[in-house]
Amino acid sequence: MYNNMNNNTNYNMNNMGNNMNYNMNYQTQPPKNGMATASLVLGILGLLLTCACIGFPLSIIGLVLGIASKKNGPSGKATAGIVLSAIGIGFSVLLILMSMVSPDTKTTQKNNSILLGDELSDLEQSIVKTDNITVDTIDFSDYKYITIDNLDVHSSDLIGEKVLVVDKVANYDSSDKKLKISVPDTYHYYTFTLAADSVINPSKMKNKTVAIVGTIVENDTKILTDASAQNCYVVAVGDDCNQYKLDSTSQELKDKFTLQKSEISKLSEEDYKANCVTYTSSDYNKILRNPSQYKDKMAKLSGKVDQVVQGLFGLYTTIYVKDTAGNKWGITYSYGEDESHKLEGDSITIWGMLDGTQTTETILGKQVELPYISAKYIK
Repeated sequence: MYNNMNNNTNYNMNNMGNNMNYNMNYQTQPPKNGMATASLVLGILGLLLTCACIGFPLSIIGLVLGIASKKNGPSGKATAGIVLSAIGIGFSVLLILMSMVSPDTKTTQKNNSILLGDELSDLEQSIVKTDNITVDTIDFSDYKYITIDNLDVHSSDLIGEKVLVVDKVANYDSSDKKLKISVPDTYHYYTFTLAADSVINPSKMKNKTVAIVGTIVENDTKILTDASAQNCYVVAVGDDCNQYKLDSTSQELKDKFTLQKSEISKLSEEDYKANCVTYTSSDYNKILRNPSQYKDKMAKLSGKVDQVVQGLFGLYTTIYVKDTAGNKWGITYSYGEDESHKLEGDSITIWGMLDGTQTTETILGKQVELPYISAKYIK
């Protein structure tokens, strides 16, 4: 009996312990938090669907649920939901702000820009690339049309002239804003430096026809030239260039052309003499100061023979001529086989090309610099 009582007592005690452990374990298990899970799911969906209209409201709801679930105690899911939802909201707000750029503003920007590159195929407009200058504000009466081959040959005759050219672009260097047009039948090109406020998109510009205006500047060389025209603006592209293109160079510019050596060699004696400009004593010092500016100019000079020096092997003769003011000129000339020679004191008229200056020695041993003419005809 005693043993039975002990057994019963132990059994009851064990049952009470088990019940107490069960109740304690049950009460310490954290309650399930559905809002934290929902916040996490909505945060993920809101971030993934940012580009869709539904992404923004999902992120808002996810943020609200995450914050609410935090009040029931700390939760990793709630924290993750809040972070993801906040990121989704941030992206959505950024997209909304970007979409609020006015379409009218975009259109205005396009209309104030020259559309080159991909847009050329759809819209090749005649517009100037600057906020302050447009085609309407350019006074085209200031610009004279010239073909690219005439410009290449006669640019030295047209320094300071404002010209309009229509031709295809060979190359465009965006780093120094130089637009280059090839000269037909040559290995070089003519270069137009765009104005500082002319900002163009050069992509796919090669081989596109453009109308461009600019001011001619002096060149140092004709081969692979540096900038030949400056302060330039592209005023038309593609088919719109037709309204500016002419069949030939403006006559006003043609009147300023001087003949090139290749053309001069084909002239008759009469035409050659007609194209020579008369130089007098008033031009003497100008030539001495700036001989390069006058070199190869067709010239006519009259005066008296001061001295005659026979050249080596009789190939040419140097005739020193004094003009009406007593200024001395050096004339190189090759006599024809039966041509009468000039003597000291003879009156003489020379037609030829200015050939810079040379230093010669007088009878008294003094070094003097004289302007020289390579004579084609004398009389």
